Amino acid sequence: RDRTTSEAQAYALFLSLVANDREQFERTLKWTEDNLANGDLRYTLPAWHWGRGEDDRWHVLDDCPASDADLWMAYALLEAGRLWCEPRFSILAQQIIAQVTRHEVAHLPGLGHFVLPGSRGFKLDSTTWRLNPSYLPLPILRRFEAAKLTGPWQDIIQTTLRMIREATTRDGFIANWVLYRADTGFVPDEPQRRIGSYAAIRNY
Repeated sequence: RDRTTSEAQAYALFLSLVANDREQFERTLKWTEDNLANGDLRYTLPAWHWGRGEDDRWHVLDDCPASDADLWMAYALLEAGRLWCEPRFSILAQQIIAQVTRHEVAHLPGLGHFVLPGSRGFKLDSTTWRLNPSYLPLPILRRFEAAKLTGPWQDIIQTTLRMIREATTRDGFIANWVLYRADTGFVPDEPQRRIGSYAAIRNY
C-alpha cells in the first residue's frame, strides 16, 4: 500500500490492545506520533492522510485531523492505560481528548455541543454544518463521560443520539453524511444523498 490514515493507525492500536500485544501497540503509537503528529501527540492531533506524494517522497498528504480517528485513538490509549496499568497511556488519552475538545467540538445553534468530523472544512456557512454519524460511536462517548475526560461529553452524547434518530431513514438506514441546518435540523447531504455504506456500519 502507498498510504495510511489516522483511522487505520487508531484501529491498529485498538486491535493490538485486544490481542494483548503491547510491543505492537508501542510500535504503532511511536510511528503514529513521529509521522502524523510532528513527534508529539500531546499537542498535535494526528494528520488524517500520510503516503507517497507526487514528489515520490513519503510524508503527510493532508494534515487536517479526523475526529473518528482521534476518538478511537484516545479510547485505545485510555483502555491500554487501565488494562496494562500504564499511566503514560491514560495521560496521553486525556491530552488527545483535550485537543479534540479544543479543536473539533463546536456548539451548534439549536442543537448543542457536537464533535465535528475534523478541525476545519465542515462548517459550510453561518448556519450549516456537514456531519458524519459514524464518527461518533456511542459506547466510546459514554466511556469518555464515565472517565470524566475534558469536554461536554454528556451533552455530546445527547446531540449524537438526536442526530442518529433524526437522520435515520424510514427504512432504518443511517446515512454516511448528513447536514445540520440551524433553521431546519438534519437533512440529507445532497452530494451523498442517503447513501449508507461501510462507514455507517459503526453506528449499528
